[in-house]
Formats: sequence, structure tokens, C-alpha cells
Amino acid sequence: MSEDWKSQARKLLNSYYQSYEGLQWAELSFTERKLILAKVCYGAFGPPQQAIKENEHLVEAYTEKQREFAQKIVSHIEKVSFRNPFFLKKKNLF
Repeated sequence: MSEDWKSQARKLLNSYYQSYEGLQWAELSFTERKLILAKVCYGAFGPPQQAIKENEHLVEAYTEKQREFAQKIVSHIEKVSFRNPFFLKKKNLF
């Protein structure tokens, strides 16, 4: 039974890894707020359970509660990133 759990976990993590094309870091501007929120939602909750409507941003497919959770994380990252020496060298990067 434990082997099944490990195998499923490995497959799921690999799926997430492949979804981001193997990227570990992404440089994003704070002006790309919806994209940042969508990435945090995906990282925390996986793919959205609701269908994306035409002309709708990916983040809108997540529930309001999920977006609020992601916003708290983004706000914290934004706050601490300003103290990062890398950020000070390359202004406006996420």
C-alpha cells in the first residue's frame, strides 16, 4: 500500500514539474499580478476545477477563497522581496 502512495505522489509531482516545463524559477514583474496569482493558485491547489470562460484569465477559474489565499502569499512575497539584494539590483522583478 505504501508503494502505491509513493508511486502516485511521484507521478503527481512529475506532472506538476512537467506543467512548468521543468522551470524552478521565473522572473515576473509585480505588474503581472494576475499571472502571479494564477501561478500561486496552481502551486497550492493544482489545476482549476472550474472551466475557464472565453476572454477570462486563468486565475478567475479558481474560487474566491483560493484567490484570497494566493493573494496573502503574493503580498508576503512582495513584502520580503524588497529586502532581497537581488531585487535591489534588478528593480521590479518577482
